[in-house]
This record gives sequence, C-alpha cells and structure tokens, in this order.
Amino acid sequence: MDQTFRDIACDLVAISRSFYARGWALGTSGNFSAVLSREPLRLAITPSGADKGELAAEQIVETGWGMDDADNLKGKPSAEALLHINVVLERGAGAVLHTHSVWSTIVSNIHLPAGGIMIEGFEMLKGLEGVKSHEHREWLPIIENSQDMPVLAQNVSWILKEYPDTHGFSLETARTLHVGCKSCSGETACRDFRISAGDGGSATLDQAQSKALTRAG
Repeated sequence: MDQTFRDIACDLVAISRSFYARGWALGTSGNFSAVLSREPLRLAITPSGADKGELAAEQIVETGWGMDDADNLKGKPSAEALLHINVVLERGAGAVLHTHSVWSTIVSNIHLPAGGIMIEGFEMLKGLEGVKSHEHREWLPIIENSQDMPVLAQNVSWILKEYPDTHGFSLETARTLHVGCKSCSGETACRDFRISAGDGGSATLDQAQSKALTRAG
C-alpha cells in the first residue's frame, strides 16, 4: 500500500466511523470513496459487507473505470461502486459519500412521487459549496431504486445532468449520496447537508478528515 493510498484509506476510515457514530451508516450500510487518479480513473472505496463502525484502512480497496474487480485480492468493492464512478465522471468530484440513515429512508419513500424534496431556510445550507445564504433553496432529487446497477448508474447520470446545481441525491427507500467537490471538505458539506434536512447532529472536524476529499481533486 503506497503512502497516498494509505493516507486516503485512513481518512475514509475516519469518515466511516464518524458517520457510523452519528447513525448515518449503521452496520454494513453506506459506502465512501475518494479519487486516487483521474487518468486512468481510480477510486479508493469501502469494501462490500464491511461494518462501518469497525472498518480498517487495510480493508479499503481500489476500483475504477474499466477495472475487473474480480481480480482484486483485498476484497470486493461496494456494490454501488459504479454509482461512485459515474458521479465522479459527471461532476469531477473528489469524493462521494453514501449515507444510509433511518430518516433518509423514510423521507425518500414519502417524497418519491414528487421526484424530490426542497430544503430551504436552514443556516447549515451555507456549508454547501457556492451557497452564501440560508435563503438558498436546495432541490434533492429522489431516484427510484434498482438492483440493476448499470441501469441505476445511467439514471444517476441523467439526474446529475438534469440538476447541475444539486449537491446530492437520494435513492428511494435507501440512502442519500453527497457529491463531494474539489475545493471544500466533502465531509463538512455532507454533515451540513444532512443537518439541514433534519438528519444528524453537529460535530467537530479535524484536518485529517477534511483532506481525503480534497487531496486528489
């Protein structure tokens, strides 16, 4: 494991355990990734079936566009790895954080018929990239879930094109994905995004946790 990969793996573990403690990724739910390189596109990502409260850096695996994950000796990448890859390709994101709380599951189910939910009037919205006022209106698209990952990934790509200013999206009865960015801490923005939606509590970030989502951008 080279030093860059190890540093990013350690940061993903810190984020994973932090989100687990907040109830945003209980048990094996959720998955997190950060860009290692763009040419070729390679991501460090949490493995399939890993408990997010007990994750270790040695469990983080590498995946990317055109890679055969069956050859990965360390383990199988998250089943949603293709969603992470498409988000990075569509947005140039430095990281993708996929949470899976009880509240986001309930909200996504209730608001699916409307195609999404509008979040507005919350001070924490100013933690999102480019947002300067609590009067900001953030549309969170909700996508119908599917076990067919290629089809779901295509739907994700379409939604990101349709709503170029959104900072995340939700999957029906499942979870919320925050689109990390190159110029700010994706963890900070994800935390602020979820608190704005009434899902979580405040937390203090340390510098090491912030680096994972900006280092490769």
